[in-house]
Amino acid sequence: VPKAPILDGNMAQGEWPGEFHTLNREPSRLAASGAPILVKFSYDNKFIYIGANITMFDPSNISKGSVWEKNDGLEVAIAGKTSKGKPANFVIRIYPDGTLQSLTVAGAPVESANRLEKELRFFAMINQRQRGGRGWSCEIAIPAEILGIKPGPGVKVAFNMCGYVNEYGKW
Repeated sequence: VPKAPILDGNMAQGEWPGEFHTLNREPSRLAASGAPILVKFSYDNKFIYIGANITMFDPSNISKGSVWEKNDGLEVAIAGKTSKGKPANFVIRIYPDGTLQSLTVAGAPVESANRLEKELRFFAMINQRQRGGRGWSCEIAIPAEILGIKPGPGVKVAFNMCGYVNEYGKW
């Protein structure tokens, strides 16, 4: 992007070019029930950006907290490298209450996961009304350098993204 999006939880039209993608499959690869999670991806020379709208029937069903598969949240698993150039898989979890976790469950060393957690930027917001319904939204800026990634046209990065929606009891 020519200009970084403002991380305020509002995926404004001019900040996020391109089409929305959907997270609409269960781990079994079958279609998930409930509304899909809409996401957009972008980058500049410093960050990989992810924006997401999590639509729900009733935002009062949002479970605030930081326990995966209990509280609402999003997870991004992304392949990168440690500061020493060794391959590492980073896992980031964010929650609508503003909690951020950078985990070592996929093999990232503690030092690298802690550094990512310290440098990662994000904003989550519970919405009574948003495009397509109600729920919560978030915008994330992942520092590419910490992941050992040099963003640019045509660069491919292996990643997976999922969300846990307490209202449906699904991820």
